[in-house]
Amino acid sequence: TDSIKVVEGAIHETSALLEQKWDKIFYTGSGKVGRIIMAAAAKHLTPVILELGGKSPTIVDSNVTARRIIAGKWGCNNGQTCTAVDYILTTKEFAPTLVDALKVELEKCFGKEPMASKDISRVVSLSQFTRLMKLLGEDGVSDTIVLGGQSDADKLKIAPTILMDVPEESALMTEEIFGPLLPIVTVEKLEDSFGIIKSKPKPLAAYLFTKNEKLKTTFVNDISAGGILINDTILHLTVSSLPFGGVGESGMGNYHGKFSFDAFSHKKSVLYRSFDGDAAVRMKAVFWLQCHYNEKAFDYAIYDVDFVQLLEVIVDLEAVSLKQQVLLPTVYDMYYRGRNDIKKYIRNDGDLLKMFWDYGSSDIIMVWIEETNNPIKEFGLVSELKKQREEEEQRKKEKEEMVKNIVEVEMDDEILDVELNL
Repeated sequence: TDSIKVVEGAIHETSALLEQKWDKIFYTGSGKVGRIIMAAAAKHLTPVILELGGKSPTIVDSNVTARRIIAGKWGCNNGQTCTAVDYILTTKEFAPTLVDALKVELEKCFGKEPMASKDISRVVSLSQFTRLMKLLGEDGVSDTIVLGGQSDADKLKIAPTILMDVPEESALMTEEIFGPLLPIVTVEKLEDSFGIIKSKPKPLAAYLFTKNEKLKTTFVNDISAGGILINDTILHLTVSSLPFGGVGESGMGNYHGKFSFDAFSHKKSVLYRSFDGDAAVRMKAVFWLQCHYNEKAFDYAIYDVDFVQLLEVIVDLEAVSLKQQVLLPTVYDMYYRGRNDIKKYIRNDGDLLKMFWDYGSSDIIMVWIEETNNPIKEFGLVSELKKQREEEEQRKKEKEEMVKNIVEVEMDDEILDVELNL
């Protein structure tokens, strides 16, 4: 059709496509190619969505969850997915138990001879097979194998392979594996895992297996990843109401479900108006906003505009931010530039401060007091305003604290829960 065109090919065809101007480019693949895509898109200022993968970590607490780990690693195309479990972090104490559980469950899934299993996916190409075998053959790596390691180049098959405490500087621990190799990194305390994850580029997915609610909360709050899943792997991709995408080196933008529709849509603002008359207040507000950003117009307004009209705008205007950021500062400048007609309404600094206080602009005047050397700085009401604000904030905090607190009262050797009602 005219709407969809499919172009098959590799580097040459992709390069030709990238020379064209597009409304949007969506790419999923490696970070290396992602950088090429983004550089080409920049020439035309074309927005991009990049889903780039990375090393997705899995922290495992003292709960055996072998089947779910296997499903998210070898069960999904033998580790050849962008959100596959890339490496495991667990305590030195629990690691042997986890390895034993993985061995038992792997045998249930793929039999005693996994290389003969029809359920094991092949490596996608010879070049990828060679890359994986190179990772496995690096100095100090093959000695850490605790399960698997068998391979067949003719069939492009590699058995599920578990390695324990691979050298940190090895390619296996610095590059995305994208295959059936699974390193396990041991730590003294599970919390030490967070530092290891943070030392690497932000992953596309991060997994945690635990029953510890505090650890769950800390993990979600402290770890930056495209997506996080607690007590399972991969499954979050199937939830259409959740956005899927990377962060940092694992990508940008997101999709799935309605997020995919939004990803390829431009939110265009459209406003229709009639030719009916404009509200006077609205026009005055626009004028004062223009004055705020135009020094010459501002100076002209200070000496020319009727102060009573300005007061009407301040009273009638519902936009509090505009009132505080533009109109009241204008009054301030009018007052200190000596407009005589203002003296009927603002006789002294106290009147000015009261006006600001009444219109909820104490924050603005406090900023002026702290950051400028205007005459109002020495006025006695300033300290009173500060004191009032501090007292109000303190009362607010105390009330919130009292509402939340539940105190235990010991009476006749019984502990009663009493909730304070304000």
